[in-house]
Amino acid sequence: MKNEDNMFSWYIRVLCICQVGQLATNGNRKTYTNYIVSKSMDAEAAAEEMSHLPPDEIIGENKTVFLREFAEVLDKDGNLVTAAHGRPCLKSYMIKALFKTAVQALKPIAGTESSKLKTYNAVISERTFMKPEMLIPLNIPEGLFMTDCERPCRNEWPPTTFLKSSEEVPAGTTFEFTVRVLDKKYAPVVKEWLKYGHLYGLGCWRNSGKGTFSHQILEEGPCDLLNEPV
Repeated sequence: MKNEDNMFSWYIRVLCICQVGQLATNGNRKTYTNYIVSKSMDAEAAAEEMSHLPPDEIIGENKTVFLREFAEVLDKDGNLVTAAHGRPCLKSYMIKALFKTAVQALKPIAGTESSKLKTYNAVISERTFMKPEMLIPLNIPEGLFMTDCERPCRNEWPPTTFLKSSEEVPAGTTFEFTVRVLDKKYAPVVKEWLKYGHLYGLGCWRNSGKGTFSHQILEEGPCDLLNEPV
């Protein structure tokens, strides 16, 4: 049997029904370097992700921001340079994180596709692949803009209250990505996880109703992951 007879992919468009707030990219460069990137990535990957942080004037204390795609802009001297001034982006791993949340919620429920899986970590981590691999550009409708959502947060000890700010994209924002699996037998469970996402949402402030979305499968069919050009 050929690889493409077993492997499967879906090209998906997501429509944000409500605002989606960025979850975990701290815009403070020092904090981002010392406490996030340094603990989770190698130096090369850390530098690559740091290069996608938005301009300093957007970044503030206790603020989470969307990474940006690269775009050509004019610098202060009028020279055309490439910088992180493009569309906001969602980290691809957030889709896999959604899948893990979905299977943890659905696996105990009899009759679900997730309940049929003996193990799920390997299915998501080792047999499911995203494209783009790092950043998924977000398409904000013409005439609409990103905003900041501020919420009071409280530390238990020492007891302090502070404002946390998160960038959020407006309802109507869309983005597209491809999910690929090594075995098409996982097709029903992947579709179940995507439908669960309609209920659970993406990003932060989900308990207030933000982050809800719908999705549409634009293309689906066999693929050959092992023979794709590098």
